[in-house]
Amino acid sequence: MENFKNISTTKRVNMKSRKILAILLSITAMLFLTVLVTTQAQEQTSSDFAVAGGDSSITITKQVCNSIGERNTCNGNNNALNGQTINFTVTPAGPTNGTIGVLIGNNANGTTTTDGFTTGDTFVVCENVPSGFVSIPRPENSTGGQQTASGNCITVTLGPGNNVLNFLNGPAPTPTPTPTPQTCTPSTTVSEDPSLFPGGIPSFGVSQGPGSVTIDHVNTGTGTQSITVNGVPSNAIVTIPPFTPGTFNPVVVTFTRPNPALPVDFTLRARSTYHGIFIRVRCGIVTTQ
Repeated sequence: MENFKNISTTKRVNMKSRKILAILLSITAMLFLTVLVTTQAQEQTSSDFAVAGGDSSITITKQVCNSIGERNTCNGNNNALNGQTINFTVTPAGPTNGTIGVLIGNNANGTTTTDGFTTGDTFVVCENVPSGFVSIPRPENSTGGQQTASGNCITVTLGPGNNVLNFLNGPAPTPTPTPTPQTCTPSTTVSEDPSLFPGGIPSFGVSQGPGSVTIDHVNTGTGTQSITVNGVPSNAIVTIPPFTPGTFNPVVVTFTRPNPALPVDFTLRARSTYHGIFIRVRCGIVTTQ
């Protein structure tokens, strides 16, 4: 009887040990899975450009040139960007998918290949153009897939294997400054309007200022009825303000000179009901009609 009790006690101890061992094994398995998932998540987020495994790759080639030829050819190496990394954004139909950097070597060019793409997928690859340069995408000089250029980008529908996207950089052109319109104080020559009755010159007062001619009808008669530009102004943009016909108030006509290197020459015609004058306005070199 005593031996039977000992055997039962031993069985209960063994069962408890097995339960404890099973619990320990379960905890160990859970810890292992937690570490594995965490490690995979860290590996996935540590990549600057995360792509799923695929059968296609993108190679970006970059050449920095002294100048760009008529057919987008590279004329001479420009070493200004040597040692710098030029970034390219890679975008699907949605938000930006990643960045590919191309290191420019001592020979003014660089190449970077990124694997893991899938044939048939479409991406837009755009250069972050460095200051002082222009970007020239060259799909016609690239290989792989179907490629088109727009601005500083190449849109590519990937083919199998390696898809090479070729970009050039050349110096940005120096913008041509737009001449600033300038004013001048003109000389004026007043003559009678022969199509109306004589007396136009005494009917109107004419004075000039910087970029302006003031026409002032005397305070009798029918007042200033109209002011127009006679003919086509030479190197002048003329502005006649609105006024009430028959006014006895001064009317100030203004003008600007688009090209300061050229003379100004235009003619105004001022009329009352019965009298009128022509006012020739000139600045700089006097030209003849």
